[in-house]
Amino acid sequence: MNGELSQFVSDSTAVFRIYLLDSLNAISSETSNGHSEQFSYFKPKYTYPIFGDEESIFGYKDLIISLYLSSASLDPFIKLQFSEEVNYKKYGVKPDDIIAKINEEFPVVPLLNTDEFSSQLDKQVRFQPHGTLLHKYKVGDRTFQIYRASCYDPGFLDYQNKLQNLMLLFIEGASQLVLEGEDDYFRWLFYLTFECIPVSGGNDRFVFVGCLNAYKFYSFPDKFRIRVSQVLVLPPFQKLGHATRLIEAIHSQLRGDSTVFDLVVEDPSDDFVRLRDFIDCRDALQFTCFQRENIKQSFTKEMEEECRDKLKLHSKQSRRVHEILRLKYTNLVDKAEYREYRMFIKQRLNAPFMRLIRNHEHARKRLPKSDTETELCLNLFVPSSDRQTELHKEYSSVESEYQGIIAKLLKIE
Repeated sequence: MNGELSQFVSDSTAVFRIYLLDSLNAISSETSNGHSEQFSYFKPKYTYPIFGDEESIFGYKDLIISLYLSSASLDPFIKLQFSEEVNYKKYGVKPDDIIAKINEEFPVVPLLNTDEFSSQLDKQVRFQPHGTLLHKYKVGDRTFQIYRASCYDPGFLDYQNKLQNLMLLFIEGASQLVLEGEDDYFRWLFYLTFECIPVSGGNDRFVFVGCLNAYKFYSFPDKFRIRVSQVLVLPPFQKLGHATRLIEAIHSQLRGDSTVFDLVVEDPSDDFVRLRDFIDCRDALQFTCFQRENIKQSFTKEMEEECRDKLKLHSKQSRRVHEILRLKYTNLVDKAEYREYRMFIKQRLNAPFMRLIRNHEHARKRLPKSDTETELCLNLFVPSSDRQTELHKEYSSVESEYQGIIAKLLKIE
């Protein structure tokens, strides 16, 4: 694109603003000096589901896309602002149709009429969260509530579609939940967090904070495996412990459920992996088999059963918990003890490499002596001879990650 047209290109994530509102007063309005009043907003993490992999918009100068959401019911309203639109007669190209792109991807199409959005905002005073109140907690002097909702709750399917608008903007690779029929209604579980703001002489006002969605899978012969699918906490409420509270809410509901075999997570982000590790390690410390005097032995059947039966952890996560807590109790100053731990982890890390070597040798032995073409192909896949260096790097990365979890555990002791 030539230099003159490049001034009409915008970074879609940079120009996208999201507001949580309970009145029209918070929508930017022109003041007498021609400047807009600025109110608190936050930005999406991703906009490629709407504007493509390059996350760019063509056709506008000084573009601002404002997505306004009613703070509790999440009704969307969209507003575009720009100083100049590309002139088709001059340049022979048309600007991107921003509204059409958003409407194509959002499950709930944003309103464009201010009066219609004002009508939705007026309903916020009567909003009550869907589902059953599970838990209340305080962060400073602010009160928050967690609800468990289901597809059977009146009006929740519409609310879930509004949540999907946000999922597209904050969860990488998020796909829209398709909820059709009794089987889907039964299998999906929804946990939602709201801030509860007292209003003198009226109903409490609610502000959406975040949510967790999970799905039930059948596990032979008579149980269910719960897969956490999506977890979202909006940016204004992050770093306040809300994701931890959501995970604890689903744990408190399902760990005592005899029909649940274990809880797993679908494609977790690095941040979620760290959070889950912290919670699972913290909870495992209540068991004798994870105490200092027992943890230095290899992963045992007792450890696996305690984690599965009482914490609903998959065996892979139970082993990870064991590795983290074993490092916690390893004396790093004691060279022999520290070396024993390193060898223990490296043995696991090296297992796929050794398996590849064995498979490679077995394949070579089965080759006819005359099959030189396949022999050459196999040689292309011979594992790196510098395995020790690679293994050391892998171990260092694992230990660094585990030490981060241990540091958080030490803070709560």
